[in-house]
Amino acid sequence: MRQRFESFDDYWGWIVDQPDDDFPICSLARQIETSIQERTKGEDKKNVETAIRRAARELVFLFDLCLHLDEDFGSHSQAIGLLAILALEGIRSAIETRDLSDFARWGAYQCYVEMHALEVFKLKAAIEHVEKKYFDGHSLLLKSRVEELDRHVATVDQVAADWNQLLLLFRLNPEESRRKTKAGRKSLGPLDLDLDLEALKKSVDSNGWTKNLIDCAKAEALEMTGERDAAISILKRVIGGR
Repeated sequence: MRQRFESFDDYWGWIVDQPDDDFPICSLARQIETSIQERTKGEDKKNVETAIRRAARELVFLFDLCLHLDEDFGSHSQAIGLLAILALEGIRSAIETRDLSDFARWGAYQCYVEMHALEVFKLKAAIEHVEKKYFDGHSLLLKSRVEELDRHVATVDQVAADWNQLLLLFRLNPEESRRKTKAGRKSLGPLDLDLDLEALKKSVDSNGWTKNLIDCAKAEALEMTGERDAAISILKRVIGGR
């Protein structure tokens, strides 16, 4: 349902215009309850109620997880945008200095580029993990979010290509590099500055972010289904781990 909307504002604009009974989570809850009641006819009433409550808790969990993922995407995306500016500034500064012997500055430029790439890879990996584990691989992001993530990935590829091309150009003048190194500056060697996107992808660990996201959604689901103590226990663990 959400994927047909361009943005979060469009989605919520549609929701507020719906009657209360047609609110997505309410409609789904009724369908689940009806399905369980039909499937468990003749069984103990208490067992049926327990099955309905568990299904409702799972529904609320998935619903909240979807909302949290979209909200967190927005905050992470803003930070990635700032890191992209730093990465591009690093490349611009490197072009202007053309001084391979100043590895302190080159190392800083490389750090900007790698930080940007890592945050994009982490965000993408976290989203794909949640989609695969809890939603059978179905896309959760709104259309505008998908396009935004694609732009982030494309920017990483372009920045990496520009960075490595810049290094290649400077390596075409090894005599200048040796002359400046002899002047007393510490050399890291040109290969130390290569940007390997595949290696960065393999180093990504998005478990911390996804775990907090999942735990918060679980806590809200427990709270809404009357299991307050269990919800508080999870929230204490989340807060304690920060």
